[in-house]
Amino acid sequence: MQLQLRKFQKEDFASYFSLVGSDLTMKYISRKGLSKEEAEKKFHKHLMINQTEKELGIFSVHRSKDNAFVGLGKLTRESINTELSFIELGYAILPKYWNQGFGKAMVSCLLAKVSKLNIENKVLAISDSRNIASTKILESQGFQLIDKKWDKDELLGIYELST
Repeated sequence: MQLQLRKFQKEDFASYFSLVGSDLTMKYISRKGLSKEEAEKKFHKHLMINQTEKELGIFSVHRSKDNAFVGLGKLTRESINTELSFIELGYAILPKYWNQGFGKAMVSCLLAKVSKLNIENKVLAISDSRNIASTKILESQGFQLIDKKWDKDELLGIYELST
């Protein structure tokens, strides 16, 4: 399965909103879909990240054979303090593409991008512990659970890419 990553651009908002406005898609991310206003604010932040980061960013993910919008991929530089910084990998997929291998293909595509950059930072991913499919995808791509944290009433798994 071939996927293409490209940074989100202004004209991609409708596709973006079809993803993040869905309660089903966002169940394990923010618990519910975003309102149009919330989505517009978040999309604007994503565009700003894409302007400041040369290779990393928030990506619109498309199926190569027909350019169909599949979802969102995220590779962003994050830091907890001045001594601990990492690359956060994230993804969201439109429900019509669930259980078809797109999640694994998307994570693989994002990791291929990271490997080409020779970035020394750790690569971390966060997944709601109830999202069994995402846990399996991350583990199949070499991530290992390193910690669990409560965020409100959600238990989140913190995964690190094994090197």
